[in-house]
Amino acid sequence: LFRSFQVEKLLNTNENTFSVAGRVIAGDIIHKGEVFNLCKKDNNTLIEINFTLKQIEMYGRSIDFIDLGCTGVLFLEGECPTTQIKELIITEQII
Repeated sequence: LFRSFQVEKLLNTNENTFSVAGRVIAGDIIHKGEVFNLCKKDNNTLIEINFTLKQIEMYGRSIDFIDLGCTGVLFLEGECPTTQIKELIITEQII
């Protein structure tokens, strides 16, 4: 199953975690604890960075999942990308 989250804004970062605000744009429910990739088209090249979804917030409350079409904040564990954050789309890792 394919799931995508369009990043609209980088909220904060520290050494191993960062958070992004945006909207679920494809697929169904995204659950806390899942492993994802950050994907960006850069000169027709796909760049991938793995991370773990540690927390999801909607309207300032922590929730366990977020549905298609909903906006929220994802708290991610892993190296924050140094690229244009608005061009990033988060997709579930296909193993």
